[in-house]
Amino acid sequence: MSTAPVLESSVKAASPAARAKIAETIGVASRSGRDANARAALFPPSAESTVTEASAASATWAALDQAIHLWVLPPMDAPGATSLAELRTLLAAEEHARAASFHFAQHRDAFVANRGRLRIVLSHYLDCLPGDLQFVQGPHGKPAIVDRQSRGLTFNLSHTEDLAVLAVARQRQVGIDVEQLKPVADLLELGRLHFSPEEYQQLADLSSTGLSSSDLPSTELITAFYTCWTRKEAFLKGLGTGLARDLAEFQVSLLPGRPAELLACQWSPQMCQSWRLHSLDLGDRYQGALAYEQLPQHSPIELRTFTWSVLDNSAQDR
Repeated sequence: MSTAPVLESSVKAASPAARAKIAETIGVASRSGRDANARAALFPPSAESTVTEASAASATWAALDQAIHLWVLPPMDAPGATSLAELRTLLAAEEHARAASFHFAQHRDAFVANRGRLRIVLSHYLDCLPGDLQFVQGPHGKPAIVDRQSRGLTFNLSHTEDLAVLAVARQRQVGIDVEQLKPVADLLELGRLHFSPEEYQQLADLSSTGLSSSDLPSTELITAFYTCWTRKEAFLKGLGTGLARDLAEFQVSLLPGRPAELLACQWSPQMCQSWRLHSLDLGDRYQGALAYEQLPQHSPIELRTFTWSVLDNSAQDR
């Protein structure tokens, strides 16, 4: 399911419950067809992080001390991809039940693919069988590995259309969001309903430059809207609340050329010091953001990118 119809339907749905429904629905499908040679370009460095392309040997629990690992997952029809039938065997009973709850087959398959590959990647760090991992859900549905298995490992996954990205960290919470850019006619109204007054005003200023010939928002407005949306959702996913919390209660940077920042937070101003945002450069079709806790005792982190291909069959079959 694309983001566009979700955003269109949310114009009239400004309540916390409606925002939670948006979070549940947005970006159900998970596919990625990125070229392996371009992985490092997905995550440009910021003032507080460096970015490197990494090998499977460095995808270890110990390596996460000063790093966050970002996995780009391939489409299920990619050559050599693990089959859905194989991935389905890794899931627990409650995951099978959740997969069965999706109405459309493509959404069921996407859930199975995401959860199965998530298990494989996480088991690589924890040196266990993928099917042995046990998960719990937070109050707002954020999954986590049970304490007795996790060794402090944290993760977050986002997917939209043909792109899926997984963030893995240790002893810090992370959130990630990726969205496909869509020219939804009511973006400015969505900004008025859901964003802070400062963010809405910046979008309105961009909108004043004029609409395209089809009366859809300009490229600049679309990019700014999705920049704001992904940064906000990544932060809330990191906190574990998702869109159950009011998006207007905090402010992020969104204008071109500005670094990714959490600028204000009504309920806890210190969040601006303890959380960092990072833009994901996903090309012309997508917008993405990573949010992570900046631990007091830690130096600036390194973002390491991985592709599914670095996990060989032995890692998947342990």
